[in-house]
Amino acid sequence: MAKTQLEQLLGKEMTRKEFLAFSAFTVATVFGVVGLVKTLLSHAATPTVSVESESGTRSGNASIVSDTNASGGAAVQFSSTSTGGTIPGGTVTHGQQLTLNHVGPWTLQGVAQGSETLSTLTSTQLQERLSTWPSDGRPSWIPGTNYVYNNSPTNYGGIVPAGGMVIDGYNVPAGTWVVQFRNFTSGVIISGDNSGTSPAFPGVLFRGCRMRGPWGDPGWYNHNGQSHGGIIWIMYSDAGGKSLATNDYCESIFESKNYTAGRDKSYIIRSHLSNASTLVFMRNNGHACIENFCSGVSDYGDHTKHLNGIANSGGQSCNLWLRNNMVMSQQAGSTQLTDVIQMAADDGAYLGTGTNFDGSQGYAITDNYLGGAAFTLQLGYDKNNTITQVRNVRVTGNKFTTSLYPGIGSSGLAYKTPDFSNYGNTWSNNTYADGPNAGQTVSAPAAGN
Repeated sequence: MAKTQLEQLLGKEMTRKEFLAFSAFTVATVFGVVGLVKTLLSHAATPTVSVESESGTRSGNASIVSDTNASGGAAVQFSSTSTGGTIPGGTVTHGQQLTLNHVGPWTLQGVAQGSETLSTLTSTQLQERLSTWPSDGRPSWIPGTNYVYNNSPTNYGGIVPAGGMVIDGYNVPAGTWVVQFRNFTSGVIISGDNSGTSPAFPGVLFRGCRMRGPWGDPGWYNHNGQSHGGIIWIMYSDAGGKSLATNDYCESIFESKNYTAGRDKSYIIRSHLSNASTLVFMRNNGHACIENFCSGVSDYGDHTKHLNGIANSGGQSCNLWLRNNMVMSQQAGSTQLTDVIQMAADDGAYLGTGTNFDGSQGYAITDNYLGGAAFTLQLGYDKNNTITQVRNVRVTGNKFTTSLYPGIGSSGLAYKTPDFSNYGNTWSNNTYADGPNAGQTVSAPAAGN
């Protein structure tokens, strides 16, 4: 029987050169087959949803979902109706982590600050009030369709659908008007339900907007009616004066009027607040300032002004200052800030009986990054208040920087302070962020006014 070519080859007495060539060919063949098999296996499981890279920043309405048919068992799913459970810019656990890359409209659009795309309202549009009065109606610059959560620069908002919606991690009630990616060059008037003479005002959420201009009292929005209900949300916005030049004077950016307890409260979240003599003046119960990046407080050349970061007027039953970055330096040509966080007592005592939206009671100054001003903190024991009238003030988890002044503020850490050993007041886990005492505990200031 004739031998096959393989038998002939195997039965042949090979030279050393032939043997080495044959061995190299065999090894290359084996590795080639193994590589082909691995490549085929890596492509064998085709994802069942639209995918992109499963790590790093995800664009659009993207979320990781389980997909047993996909490589690695997971894929990125896109949805035009995502309800915003993730946090644009990423989650922060402390104000020290917060940067300009966590706040503002540029963060929502995933571009550098100044490269965001916003729609500037016309002078006619800016005359429209936020009101439920039949002749006013919803402003033309708020779409009347259900709001769809995405960060497209041409998505200008809408109405939160039935059942409510989670937007950037927060539960927003059904019916809330959403204003998105608008540039406001003048202030707006919120007359709401016009003291109960028109339908209930559902509240409004400004998301990814710019409010830059020479705002006087009472700030960019004027809540001039005793409107029942309706929270004012400011999220991922850029607000304040245009600059610190004298002719750009901005007195306060956002300010509630406290017509009736709780009716005109606001939640200011993940925004860039700068260039004003007071950034925020919270004059009603239940306000919240959360994860804002703050800077640039000035008197604009008028040395008679009081300068504050985020302030209360007194008489409020509860408020929140959470995870803000507020290191406030004295501006050139300006007097020194009075304080970074102020609990003044012009309008009454701080009894701490109210409940915040997160379920906590009283006043929480928690996990902020703070420093600067004459005194960094003013804490409510002032004017007509007695020591027993400042209650449930919790100052916890804050980090104080000495980068501006060795004493945190130019005159010290705090003044007009309550009794932190009594009346529900708490001072705990506050530390130095830097300097020779970095990481060490900042002791509670003594009570006194």
